[in-house]
Amino acid sequence: MTVPEYLAEVEGSRRETMAAMHGLILKTNPRVVPGVGKMMAKKMVIYKLGGFFTYGLASLKGHITLHAMPMYCTPTIRAKYTKLLP
Repeated sequence: MTVPEYLAEVEGSRRETMAAMHGLILKTNPRVVPGVGKMMAKKMVIYKLGGFFTYGLASLKGHITLHAMPMYCTPTIRAKYTKLLP
């Protein structure tokens, strides 16, 4: 399954949100390679950089989920979450 096929399966208003998030990920980190795969037993768009997981984007039953490896975040985002993690 391709990313456009995955996004086409997303229902209603989430499709637009997911497409916008996908575009933002590609715009801010154009080196990532998107593909559809499974993570935590859920089908999602998985973005890899150099073959390593960087981001995951999925539409689940009640919400949209974005998984991000903090080492790839901007310094501002990284600083925010570093304070929250032991």
